[in-house]
Amino acid sequence: MKYKKGFLIGLCICSWLTLPLLGKRALLKFLPASILVSLLVKLEFIIARKRKWFWFYQTKNLMV
Repeated sequence: MKYKKGFLIGLCICSWLTLPLLGKRALLKFLPASILVSLLVKLEFIIARKRKWFWFYQTKNLMV
């Protein structure tokens, strides 16, 4: 749990470092689809917040 944030940042950096290995042709091939999916997910998130589709219980931390 202590290294969770560093691990997530490392995964993000690692994925961005593999971008040059794809090549220009593959990048241009999948870029429109990835942008479309990103916009759809963002739109769904906005709608879900307004309609309160997601909610979480507030619990006390018992590990203190």
